[in-house]
Amino acid sequence: MIPEIMQQIQVIIDEMPMKGFANIPVWVSKLDKRIEKVLKDRLSRSIIAWVTAFNKEEKPSGFQAVTPAPQAAKPKETSLAARLANLANVDTTSANKKDTKPAAPVEEFPIEIITLESTTYEIVIANQVLFLTPPLEDARVYWTNAFHNHISIACTLPRIQAGRLQVFQKANVGPQDYGNILVMLGKDLLKQPYYAIASQLQQAHDYVQ
Repeated sequence: MIPEIMQQIQVIIDEMPMKGFANIPVWVSKLDKRIEKVLKDRLSRSIIAWVTAFNKEEKPSGFQAVTPAPQAAKPKETSLAARLANLANVDTTSANKKDTKPAAPVEEFPIEIITLESTTYEIVIANQVLFLTPPLEDARVYWTNAFHNHISIACTLPRIQAGRLQVFQKANVGPQDYGNILVMLGKDLLKQPYYAIASQLQQAHDYVQ
């Protein structure tokens, strides 16, 4: 879903020069920073949800919000272009419009409970020795890759660009995706999934021993 939304945003940006909009690079740069902040907040919540699901013995099926949303009137449907204007605090409907409405705040999303597929390991006795099959190291590789795939959804999203279709547009030498949001999260948050994996594996190892 998120990649499709980013693609829609990029298509709207590509169409702006043909519709006579000015100062597009400045507007896109501002919008890019807002998107970066939203992705950072979503990713931090997503990591917490992943750790919670990994440590949970009985995982619920599906997705459900743990923080109830306040009761409010249903917002009026708006076009994606208007939502982009709200994100960047600019008006794209008319260059001569004098009275503009304040920009809508960035939408807040509650932390969701996600479902992770469990892995099964067998305790085998051979020559009066207990051991696990497959080995615990396979579990470490599996769950580490699973976490990396989880966070890559946000980190590998292509950044929006201004003038992407222009013939003489200078090459973009900046970041091509949003992988830099990992640096913005902080070490304490990023350590939690690896600590959770190591803790579960240690418990399994102690049980076998």
